[in-house]
This record gives sequence, structure tokens and C-alpha cells, in this order.
Amino acid sequence: MNAAKATGTKTSRGRATKPTTDELEMFSRVRRASLILDELQRESLEALDLTFVDYSALRVIDMEGPPYRLSPSAMAERLVRTTGGMTKIVDRLERRGLVERERDDVDRRSVQVVLTPDGRALARKASAAYTETRKRVLDLIDRDGIAAINHHLDVLLDALRMALPDDD
Repeated sequence: MNAAKATGTKTSRGRATKPTTDELEMFSRVRRASLILDELQRESLEALDLTFVDYSALRVIDMEGPPYRLSPSAMAERLVRTTGGMTKIVDRLERRGLVERERDDVDRRSVQVVLTPDGRALARKASAAYTETRKRVLDLIDRDGIAAINHHLDVLLDALRMALPDDD
């Protein structure tokens, strides 16, 4: 009998190939947390008629500071979106008069997304609303708990990134 059969098959990290209840529960908890976070984000922005992804797009441009402009590809990278998905987001924001597309002064082939005054005002109102929602959550967790959560999420994010197939 070979050693693997005698001791049970193990992964490279020494775990049994059959997931434990804790391992399965980890994925369920992360998903549950994600759903609750989505709901909190939706709730914090619904009075402003803004989705969280639209708020995030406004926010990344606002964070650039004057002249409040950013390329769609830079926005897509920061928001972890495809360029096609980013185009749809910018289209929505442009229809509402929150952003405008302008040709880049340096490279006329490129477009910049520019925050309008209405877009800046809404981005700031939305930031205040979302900050209040985050505060409600963070007030329930002590500093050590926040540090521990951040540490363990970093471990999980690293593992998730490593589990992705290579782009090569």
C-alpha cells in the first residue's frame, strides 16, 4: 500500500482533499458578508438614485482633484471592471449630466471622462452618505477586530488571486 492511501490523500498544504465544514463555511460567510455589504451600499445611496458602482466611478474621478478628469481605461482598472463595462457606466452617468466625455488635449485620439459640477456635488453627497453607513458598521467592531479581519481578508485575497488561472 502506498503512503498516500495509508494516510489519506492530502493537498500540498497538508489539508485533506475533502473540504472540512470550516472550509466550506468560510466561502458561505464571505458570500453572506458580500450580500449584506451590497445591501448596505444600496441602502446608503438609494435616496440619491445612485448605484454603488456609479458612485464609485464618480468618486475615483473626484479623488483625482482638479481638473476632475480620468481616462475610461484608468477608471476601469481602479474599479476592477472591463472597458466595455466601464463604457456602460460612463454612458449612464453622462445621460444624467454627471460626467462628460472630452478629447484628451495631448492625444486627440483619447477620451477623458470629466466630472461636471453636478457630478462633483452628487459624488460628495454620496460619499457622506456612504461614510455614515460604514461608520455604523465600524462602530460595532473594535480596532483589534478590524485589524484581524483585514489580516485574514488579505490571506484570502492572496489565495484567491493565486487560484486564478494564469493569463499567459
